[in-house]
Amino acid sequence: MLLYELLRLQEPLLEPTKCKVHLAGWNGFENPLQVYFAGEFDKWQAWQTKRNFERRYVVSLIQLPERHRWLYVGAYESIGSVLNPKEGVTYDLRPLPQSMEPAGRVVCNFERPGRQPYLNGESVASTCSVHEVRPEKLHLAEFPGFKKVNVSFGELGVIVRQSVPSWRAALENVAGVYLISDGETGKLYVGSATGEGGI
Repeated sequence: MLLYELLRLQEPLLEPTKCKVHLAGWNGFENPLQVYFAGEFDKWQAWQTKRNFERRYVVSLIQLPERHRWLYVGAYESIGSVLNPKEGVTYDLRPLPQSMEPAGRVVCNFERPGRQPYLNGESVASTCSVHEVRPEKLHLAEFPGFKKVNVSFGELGVIVRQSVPSWRAALENVAGVYLISDGETGKLYVGSATGEGGI
């Protein structure tokens, strides 16, 4: 089944010729998947460096680590935008309620033609297929065990802000040694947590 076939079952207004598809991927500063897990994707997506959403609707997909896999996170109506030449464009993007039921659950298979993150709906409609529909929304993984912990600073921030129960239970009840690595310089910092509250 194609993604647009599924979406039009939910919201018949989502015709490809009226949509812009946002293929959100690593922008050099932020991982949109981490932004989504933090519950801040709508705000993050609303700000653009230029007028990228000049169609009535925006269908948003976030790149997953697996090759050609994208997470559908919602469809939005573009109500308007505010242009600030120094700061970019801020869009008023309102989620279409009917399109949000499968958001975070539908994983698509789509081979992006080139690097362009903003495509017209009709150029995506015939090749973006539904790979799987998950029973629940994609979320941060549960605590994997002490020998398998390897999280980015952004993921750690989400774990702390959301107080993910499995992570909290494991880390607040144990003292230990940890390693922080700087992804840019390769420098390492070894620390220890021995006080109340654990790591």
